[in-house]
Amino acid sequence: MKIRVQIIILAGLLSACTSIAPVKYKNQETAPATTREHLLLADDAMTRVRKGYSSVDIDKAIYHYGIALKTHPENIIIQELHYRALFIRDRLSVGSTASTHLIDSHKNLNWLIKKTLNPPGYVNYLKEVDDKKSATRLIPLMQKLIFQQPDNAYLWNALSELYDDNKQYWLAVAAAKMANQLNKDVPKYMYQLGDSINNVIQSQDCRFDEKEYAKSAVKYIARAAAKQPNQLYFDNTGLQYMHLGLFPIAYQSSKKAYDLEKNEWTILHFIDASLLTHRYKEAKEAANHYASIVDKDAIESYAMISASEGNLGAAAEIMQKINHSSDGVLVELRTRWLHELAGTKYIEKDIQSLVPKGRWQASISAYFKQSSSNEVRGPQEQLVSTAKNGCQRTEAYFYTAYSYWKQQKKDKAIEYLKLVEQQTATRYTEYLWAGILKNQL
Repeated sequence: MKIRVQIIILAGLLSACTSIAPVKYKNQETAPATTREHLLLADDAMTRVRKGYSSVDIDKAIYHYGIALKTHPENIIIQELHYRALFIRDRLSVGSTASTHLIDSHKNLNWLIKKTLNPPGYVNYLKEVDDKKSATRLIPLMQKLIFQQPDNAYLWNALSELYDDNKQYWLAVAAAKMANQLNKDVPKYMYQLGDSINNVIQSQDCRFDEKEYAKSAVKYIARAAAKQPNQLYFDNTGLQYMHLGLFPIAYQSSKKAYDLEKNEWTILHFIDASLLTHRYKEAKEAANHYASIVDKDAIESYAMISASEGNLGAAAEIMQKINHSSDGVLVELRTRWLHELAGTKYIEKDIQSLVPKGRWQASISAYFKQSSSNEVRGPQEQLVSTAKNGCQRTEAYFYTAYSYWKQQKKDKAIEYLKLVEQQTATRYTEYLWAGILKNQL
């Protein structure tokens, strides 16, 4: 049975030894005589190392693995065990470079296992990581390691992670693809490729327009979740499915993540998935969890849930609480609409006194310049015609629907809310509101 020794990080540092002294026994009868006995003693020493024992144990393990290796030099299992023990000693020593023992051991490894083990230079790389060097400094070191060992999938995946940290997303995708080509069955590599593609998506002007990229991302992330179910993989799977408009599947994945761990992100994503699939009771329960985490008594999800239950007055009151601590143009417009729908009084903020985020919000602000008649000025379709991408169109159709409502054109308002649901920005607040308000007008 193949024995593998995991490389772990111990709390303390083990001192380095330049040579391994023979282990002394009281008499010849107690000394190990067979390869099996040497391996058992080495394994026992490594068990103690993993529990935090001193350098004496790592030296003892190396000594006994070395004796076994001399007897069976072609045995790749013993080669690997001996190399891993040497690697751990170098990794946890005070020095910053790999020892000659480790380098020589690596040279003598069978090619079948050499490509699966990190080269001696990885010790130097990890020392740089310990010193908290930047990704810019670490990338050349990792590239050098890959040049020495191009068939090592682990190193390619590590390079991809470094590129992600350095915001070089396309290079991260390329490196992750190499890792997956070399080893197709590792969930961590699958996820890294999908997540790198997702980082490319997030860097675009409107991430919701990148449907083809999202399809590629979810393919790898969902495969990782199937092979190694955990909160992170399920959560990101659900997120990609929401971006693709596949809401029932998104709900299933988001619920699995939410059930495994209730943190800020899994809760938010599960709320969105529940709202998009009209599971308002579940959305409310999740919103309660979220409100307790962020210590807020008013979040917009509460307003959406109240509106879905037909309680527009409560929804308007919640929006007013949110808007009280906000200087956002769009929050103000949504608060106005809810109050108008509920027929409740609201002292409107001066739109021109609010600070728009970017040119697009500035154009929405200009579209809704406050006037004594409280009517929209300018062409009714102005927002839609100037929208440049799916994100802007999602907002354009929503606020144009509001303008039609202000003009008492209910049918047109409902028509435009339905058009919102045909846009790409499926997790935009306006998209979520459109599915609710179209049934309340």
